[in-house]
Amino acid sequence: MKNQESTGEKYSIAKKRIEDIKHFYAHVVLFFIATIVLLVFKGRITNFLVSKGITDEGFLHWVEVNIVLLPVIWAIVLIFFGIILLRFKPGFIKKWENRKIRQFMDEESVNKG
Repeated sequence: MKNQESTGEKYSIAKKRIEDIKHFYAHVVLFFIATIVLLVFKGRITNFLVSKGITDEGFLHWVEVNIVLLPVIWAIVLIFFGIILLRFKPGFIKKWENRKIRQFMDEESVNKG
């Protein structure tokens, strides 16, 4: 009975992970589409603002910087979440995790024994 519960639990965890990865890839696609649209229309956005009577150079510069900065920040966040979600870990992190697992397992066996 315990084996069936374990299998069902593992299935649920695997299914959730697959859903998370699908959502991540959807965000990556959305990122590329939004970035392309922003960069293609960057000049038009500025021209639109000028045509509406906004002539403050500081504000127009701020808008242009944010049009570029938004995809940069978004990319950093996507990379961060991609690393976590897809579990890319440098070797030293994997070694540290393995040491900690062994340490906790040893502590547990000492406490029980």
